[in-house]
Amino acid sequence: MKKLLSILLTTTLLFIASCDSNDEAQSINDPLVGTWAFHETINIGSNTDIPQEQLDCERKGRVTVNDNLNLNVVTYAFDQQQGCQEYARLNDQVTKKDDGTYSISSNSSIFTLMDASTLKIQESDNWYDVYKKIN
Repeated sequence: MKKLLSILLTTTLLFIASCDSNDEAQSINDPLVGTWAFHETINIGSNTDIPQEQLDCERKGRVTVNDNLNLNVVTYAFDQQQGCQEYARLNDQVTKKDDGTYSISSNSSIFTLMDASTLKIQESDNWYDVYKKIN
C-alpha cells in the first residue's frame, strides 16, 4: 500500500511540475513579450506608406507585454500650454490569433510582429503605429 501511495504521489508531483514549466515556457518564449518604444506613425497611401513626422514627446510612448500576455500601453502628446503630457493609458489582455497576429478585447487593434524587433499596431485602415523592442 505504501508503494502504491508513493507512486501516486510521485506521479502527481511530476504532472504538476511539468504543467507549470510548460505553461511558463510558452509565455516566456512569445516574441511579443517585452517593452516596445514608439517609433513612428505611418499613413497608408494609395501607392505607398508615408511616415508622419513625430515629436520627441510622442516617442515616449511604450507598449509593455508581460509573460502572461497582459498589455500596458502609455501614449504621450504635446500640449501647447502644458508641454509633453500623458495622453492615454490602456491595460488589456492580448490574444494570439491563428494567423500569427495578436488582438485585444478593448478595441479592434491588430498587433503584428514585422520582425523580431519591430511591432506594427494597426487601429485604422488609414494608418498604423510602429514600435521598436527595447527589452
